[in-house]
Amino acid sequence: MRYDGTDRRTHLQVKGQGLYFFEEPIPADDLVPSPDGQWVLAHVQNQLYLLAMPAVGGEAPTVSVSGPSVPLKKITDIGADYFGWADDGKTIAWAIGASYFRQPLSSISFEPPKDEKKEGEKKDTDKKDGDAKDSDKDKKDSSDAKKDEKKEEKKPQKFKEQEKDVQEIAIDLELPRKTPKGTVVLRGATVVTMKGDEVLKDADVVVENNRITRVGAKGSAPSGAKVFDVRGKTITPGFIDTHAHWFEIRRGILDTQNWAFLANLAYGVTAGLDVQTGTNDMFAYQDLVDTGDIIGQRAFSTGPGVFSDNNFQSAEEVKGVLTKYRKYYGTHNIKSYLVGNRKQRQYMVQAAKELEMMPTTEGALDLKLDLTHVFDGFHGNEHTLPIAPLYKDVLQMFVQSGIAETPTLIVNYGGPFGEDYWYEFSEVHDNAKLNRFTPHRVIDEKTKRRPSWFRKDEYEFPKLAAQVAKLERAGGLVGVGSHGQLQGLGYHWELWMLASGGMSPLEVLKCATVNGSKIIGRPEELGTIEPGKLADLVIFDKNPLEDIHNTNTIHWVMKNGEVFEGDTLNQVWPEQKKLEPLWFWNNYDAPKAGEPLQYGKTAQP
Repeated sequence: MRYDGTDRRTHLQVKGQGLYFFEEPIPADDLVPSPDGQWVLAHVQNQLYLLAMPAVGGEAPTVSVSGPSVPLKKITDIGADYFGWADDGKTIAWAIGASYFRQPLSSISFEPPKDEKKEGEKKDTDKKDGDAKDSDKDKKDSSDAKKDEKKEEKKPQKFKEQEKDVQEIAIDLELPRKTPKGTVVLRGATVVTMKGDEVLKDADVVVENNRITRVGAKGSAPSGAKVFDVRGKTITPGFIDTHAHWFEIRRGILDTQNWAFLANLAYGVTAGLDVQTGTNDMFAYQDLVDTGDIIGQRAFSTGPGVFSDNNFQSAEEVKGVLTKYRKYYGTHNIKSYLVGNRKQRQYMVQAAKELEMMPTTEGALDLKLDLTHVFDGFHGNEHTLPIAPLYKDVLQMFVQSGIAETPTLIVNYGGPFGEDYWYEFSEVHDNAKLNRFTPHRVIDEKTKRRPSWFRKDEYEFPKLAAQVAKLERAGGLVGVGSHGQLQGLGYHWELWMLASGGMSPLEVLKCATVNGSKIIGRPEELGTIEPGKLADLVIFDKNPLEDIHNTNTIHWVMKNGEVFEGDTLNQVWPEQKKLEPLWFWNNYDAPKAGEPLQYGKTAQP
C-alpha cells in the first residue's frame, strides 16, 4: 500500500445472518487473509469459516456464508474466540477458552460431507414414500411430524468429520482457591438467617476459615477464636445481584484494581451473575477473585449472550454453541438473548437441559414473549413484565413453572427508569463512599446535567413493584438486579424500589439473598446463614427490618470468611491491611492515600 493510501481498495466483504429483526445481512466480526493472499478466515455468526479470496477486477465481491459464491467451509460448530494463521499459512489456528486448536489447511475439503448427500437422497425417498402411502390427513400429519423430528435430530458434521485432523491443546493451569485460615465469632447481633422468617436475637455466628460452623445462642468461643462484639448490629446473608453487568471492566488486558468489583463488595454485594458480558474476559476476572489475586464479589457470569445471528436450525446446533460455554468456559449459566423465533428458543431450552445449563432470557417489552418463555421452560426471565396490573392467571403461571423473575426496576419498562428518581431526589455526586470506589469522571457522567426530569407521580416503578410483590407473595421466585447502572449503590436503590410496591423489608431481603442463590444456581453454598454455607455476610449498624433504607448502613462485609470495613474495604480479619490506593485517587479532586474524602456532608437518600 502506498504511504498516502491512494491505492487502497476493498478486496472482499463477508456477511452473515442479521441480528434480531434486521432483515439485511451484517458484516463478519473479523477477516484475516492468509500470508499468500489466497485464503481468508472469517468470523461470522460466532463461527469460524474458511473461504477462497476471489480475484478482484472491478467491484469487490460480497460473499454470504449462507449462499457463498466462492469455495467456503465452516471450520467450527462450537465457535472461536481468537484465530489466525500459523506455519506461514499452512495451518489454521484458533482458541476457545483455555484450549488452542490447529488444523492443516491441506486437510480441509470443500466437498459436502457424504452424510449430507445421503440425507438429501433419504429425504427425497421419504417424500415419495409418504406421498404414495399416506392417503388420509391423519397419516400424512404423522409422517410430516416424523420428518421434522429427523430433521431436528440431524447433527452438524462440518466440525466433527474433521476432528481427526484437528489438534486440541488444552492449557491446564490450576491454582488453589483463596481460603483464609482462622476462626472468628460475631457475637451479640440480631441475625436474619433467611431460613424462612427466622430472626435470632443476641446470637453468635461462628466462622471457621471460609465456612459458617455455628449459628445460635451465645456460647463459649472456640479455642483461639477472634471475637467481634457486634451487639446492636444486624447480620444478613451477603446480597446477590441476579442481573449484574460489570460494564466498566478493562478488556483484553485485565485490571487488577477492578473498581466495579470493589464498589459492589463495599455495598454488601458478595455475589452476582453478569447475564451478558459482551466478551469472555469476565471468566478471567472470576478466576482472579477466586484465587485471591484481586478483591471482589463472587463474579459468576453467562459470558457473551447467545443472539439471533446464530440462526439456529436444530437443537444440535445450539448444543454445539453451548458446549463452548459449558466445556470451555466452565459456566452453567447462559443468556438466550432473543435468539429467534419460538422454535429456535425451544431449541435453546432443549440443548440447555441436555447440558445441564440454566438459560435466562428477556421479553423485550412484550408480555406475550414473556409468557412463551414460561411455557417453554426457561430458568429465568429478565426485566419488568410490561403490563400492570397482573392477575392470578399470569401470576400462577410464573409460580407453578418455577421460572425466576428479576424485575430490574432501575431500568423498568413503561415509564422513566427508576434510577432517574434517585439522581433527581437524592445526593449522588457528593456521596463520599461512592467517590472512594468510583472514578469521578464516571460519577460526573451519571449525575451532572442529566437530560431528563420527571415529576414524582410520573415514575412507574411503585406500580410495577406492586406486581412483583404479588408474585413473590404467591410463591414466585423474585430476584434483585441492579443492571450495572451504578455499581454498588444502585443495588440498594433496587432494594428500596421493591419495597415501594408494598413488600416488607423481610420480603425484600429474601429476594436479595436466598432467592438470589436459587436464581444463580448456588443454593447449597449461598443465601442463608447456617452451618456449612460459605461465610458471606453483611453487618449493619441499623436494622433493615425496621427500615429497608438501613441496608445502606453497612459496618462490615464478610466475604469468603474475610472481614472488610464497609466504608473503606480495609481488611480487619484474618489480616489487618488497608486497601491499596486506587489509580483514580490521584485525580485533582480525590484524596491522597489514607486521607478522607472532602466532599462535605452527604445527604442520605
